[in-house]
Amino acid sequence: MKFVVIFGPHAVGKMTVGQELSKITGLKLFHNHMTIDLVSNFFNFNTSQGKRLVNLFRKEIFEEVSKSDLYGMIFTYMWAFDEQSENRFKALEQKYRLNSYEGEINQENYMRINNTSICPEQVAQMIKDKFSL
Repeated sequence: MKFVVIFGPHAVGKMTVGQELSKITGLKLFHNHMTIDLVSNFFNFNTSQGKRLVNLFRKEIFEEVSKSDLYGMIFTYMWAFDEQSENRFKALEQKYRLNSYEGEINQENYMRINNTSICPEQVAQMIKDKFSL
């Protein structure tokens, strides 16, 4: 099974790139807010109930997809490199480092993309090509 994680700061186009990548690869898109939006109809995400349910739904979806015959999945996520708690970086008034430094993540199956001046279709194609999707 193929598993692609697209992460980065708030509102940089992760979901849009994920949608484009899904179109050209057949991978299913599971974007970060799918579970948050569902749970927020009942509990605020910042409550213990909200966090527990979001994490539970995500875990269950990951487990079921991994056992299925699906080609794979794309997951989008906002990751704060200098914070431990997702609650802390929800407060947009505060400054957090939401981008990795050049060379900070030194893994074979990792690709750092600055998509400031690249359209989502091009970014999706770059990802597809790099990981042979």
